[in-house]
Amino acid sequence: MPDDRFGSNNTEHLTAAADFVDQFEQVCQLLTLHPELGPPRHELQDGIRSLLFQRYVVFYRSRGNCVEIMRIIRAAREVDAVV
Repeated sequence: MPDDRFGSNNTEHLTAAADFVDQFEQVCQLLTLHPELGPPRHELQDGIRSLLFQRYVVFYRSRGNCVEIMRIIRAAREVDAVV
């Protein structure tokens, strides 16, 4: 029997959340190996790049040998309104 009003139980939500985190960590590892992967977003700020991840846009910049995640927004949002 479902535990919440959406017709699922907590175990399903936790599994989905864990899968999301695992996939996002893989993307972050990929960015550390290939920081030039996302296109430059000079119109926002020099050095900023973006990458589509599922329904989100990840804005990041490369700092030496690490990648700094600047912001994550839903892909459906207007970028200029939130960045």
